[in-house]
Amino acid sequence: VTDALGRFTFDELPLGSEITYLAGVNRAGVHYPGPRVRLDTARPSANLKLTAYDAIESPSPLVSRRHEVSIQCGQGYLDITETLRIENPSLTAYVGTQQDDVAPSTLNLTLPPGFDKITFDKEFHGRNFQLKDGCLNTELPWPPGKRELKFSYRIPADQRRVAFSRRLDLPTE
Repeated sequence: VTDALGRFTFDELPLGSEITYLAGVNRAGVHYPGPRVRLDTARPSANLKLTAYDAIESPSPLVSRRHEVSIQCGQGYLDITETLRIENPSLTAYVGTQQDDVAPSTLNLTLPPGFDKITFDKEFHGRNFQLKDGCLNTELPWPPGKRELKFSYRIPADQRRVAFSRRLDLPTE
């Protein structure tokens, strides 16, 4: 709980280099973690600045500032790696629109038919994206700023010539 100026204090926390503290703030259903802090006898206190944003449900402000597709040919398949630098250029967190009892979706990425073996570069994204009707879907809130998303998958390629087609899911540069 903060005071009238938004300041807060935790007193009598245990000190030690093996203990890491992570303060955060919640606003409009979104958690915004602050920096990790270690306190010890040489540094028994720390001043942190935590930032939270107003939330919007619609329209999506997300833009792909870069969308790279790398294709490696294998025997009977193509290995595809996509790297997207997704930006929320607004000053609000995008949280998606709640519909009935279904969690709000904030990003859907359409994959080519017949894909297989989806893996993410970062475990965090792998835990937060689900496969739904041929799309990668997440309900992650998108605060202002940039986030890189990288994932790989495989598609069959039984012929000598294969046409790869991928619909872009966000406005992109």
